[in-house]
Amino acid sequence: MAAIFPTENPLSVKVVGAHVFHGQEYSTTDISLEYQFPNKWLLVSVLTRRKNDISTVVGFHVNPMSDSLESLNRFTLVGKSAPEYLILTLAACSFVFSLYVVVLCIQTKNVRAKWLWMLFILLGVGKLAVDWRTGQWTYQLFAIQIPCFTMTRPLYGSWTVGTYLPLGAILFLNHRWKMKVSGKLIDPPVRG
Repeated sequence: MAAIFPTENPLSVKVVGAHVFHGQEYSTTDISLEYQFPNKWLLVSVLTRRKNDISTVVGFHVNPMSDSLESLNRFTLVGKSAPEYLILTLAACSFVFSLYVVVLCIQTKNVRAKWLWMLFILLGVGKLAVDWRTGQWTYQLFAIQIPCFTMTRPLYGSWTVGTYLPLGAILFLNHRWKMKVSGKLIDPPVRG
């Protein structure tokens, strides 16, 4: 591992990850550092375990990288596959659809507990997500989110784009349709 490190001093050193686990008998600390040298980047991970006031190094990993984690994990639309674009499009459409239905709810007369409906409309269930760097898909059947899309990333990590079924918006449209069929719906006047 020492041969991977260049002889010159690094241009920068960043802490890009730190995790601590406290158990009953011991605690472990995992620290990840990103080294920038003139011609290469290195990701170094050191894992220590502390038990009875004695610290021991239990893991040491050095991985060369082509660029910084920040650059490797930036959000970009270039070079993505059709399924990744599909998830991004579904997430955007789900969110826009929910906003449209919220506006429709605001304009609809004779709706009881309108503010609860407005909150419920933003609810999404069942998560379908993609890691934006690797293209790896994940899904969760039992997931609830307000609003019905997510774009998250851990510090220096890759973006995850997730979409949820806009169940609240669909149920409100169904409720509104039933009101219209039964004659309880008063449509707002058409402006023109």
